[in-house]
Amino acid sequence: EQTLKHCIEAKMLPADLMTRRAAIIMRGYISGLMENWLFAPQSFDLKKEARDYVAILLEMYLLCPTLRNPATNE
Repeated sequence: EQTLKHCIEAKMLPADLMTRRAAIIMRGYISGLMENWLFAPQSFDLKKEARDYVAILLEMYLLCPTLRNPATNE
């Protein structure tokens, strides 16, 4: 969560990002990807697609309205 706050301070992520929620989602997302790959490594090429999965997570942080704090949008 602290790293996400640093990214907000650096203007890399939206100021109204709910960092606690985003951190929970990141952990679940990464854990899920790793678990899927460990149990079925033939199902996708993690090394080849890793950058895309990171990009997807970042796009979610940038664009998902339910990750935004409504109090700062008023």
